[in-house]
Amino acid sequence: MTDKALAVRHHQVTTLRTGDMTDDIEANDDRTPVESTYAWSPTGECAACGAAAAVRWRDGEALVCGSCKSW
Repeated sequence: MTDKALAVRHHQVTTLRTGDMTDDIEANDDRTPVESTYAWSPTGECAACGAAAAVRWRDGEALVCGSCKSW
């Protein structure tokens, strides 16, 4: 791996660990930011019913449990 590729890889890993990807989007960038379709968190909560849900799926703008997801 070249030094440049290693630096890019390090930036990606560092960015993913913090969850902050805003520094990769320039002010005049017309691309739409990517949204996750799925989330996992041991303390997650369904945005629709409020139940504890480690696994949640995106439904519109919210992360919801499998029972509340409109498939």
